[in-house]
Amino acid sequence: MEVERCRLLEDLEKQKLANEKQKREHEEEMKAQEDQYQNQRLRNEMLEKE
Repeated sequence: MEVERCRLLEDLEKQKLANEKQKREHEEEMKAQEDQYQNQRLRNEMLEKE
């Protein structure tokens, strides 16, 4: 019984770490997309000024 409980807690901890990693990767991806959007916007503004 206690062994099963420990195993469940370990599984929960692994899942929590996996979720945090996935969230971090998603945030990095969103930041990269935002940076790409900003760069494109700046490029467009510079082209309009020429």
